[in-house]
Amino acid sequence: MENLFLPLHNIESKDWELRNKGLIRILEIGFRTGENIKYYPKNCHLLVVDRNVYIQSYLDSNPNLTNNVNLENVFVLSGESLKAISDNSVDAVVGTYVLCTATRVDQLLSEIKRVLTPKGLYFFLEHNPEPQNTFLHKVQNILTITKLWPIIFDGCHLNRRTEQDIKAAQFSDLTYQFITVSSDHNMFSRFIRTHVIGSAIK
Repeated sequence: MENLFLPLHNIESKDWELRNKGLIRILEIGFRTGENIKYYPKNCHLLVVDRNVYIQSYLDSNPNLTNNVNLENVFVLSGESLKAISDNSVDAVVGTYVLCTATRVDQLLSEIKRVLTPKGLYFFLEHNPEPQNTFLHKVQNILTITKLWPIIFDGCHLNRRTEQDIKAAQFSDLTYQFITVSSDHNMFSRFIRTHVIGSAIK
């Protein structure tokens, strides 16, 4: 994960006030417990978007979590509509495991492009289905189509090929790779082995 976010430390903000201070503005969609924040440049400005109505309470009860960043704002939103965030206003967008739960993936990616500054960076990590005709792929399809998995895991779809969705969004440049993650963490992680990790430029 650390390697994914290394380019964050080389970005020059399009906001002249931030640029003069050597800082950037990051939008993270799907903040959850803040597991990515340790990779962010010190004192960067951070906007948080999360569907969890208790996200602000969580942040308030964990003040040390955001000690190294300037938390600009927290929005309880789904991500498909980032209307509270201006066009061309963030230097980077981070989304880890958010496309799988989106109601409209195309709309979410369109919103990401809208709020990014010109040449802004989108960093992503998403799980992907196994190759077709494999037993696990069939299981992933069944669990998703029957809605059993989405009901348990907040709308998550196991059969969504997220790299194809990102390609369809037509970023000016796209770099990604597939990785296999150990499935021994818990019984549910056995159904999610293949992940796609990468970045895209607006």
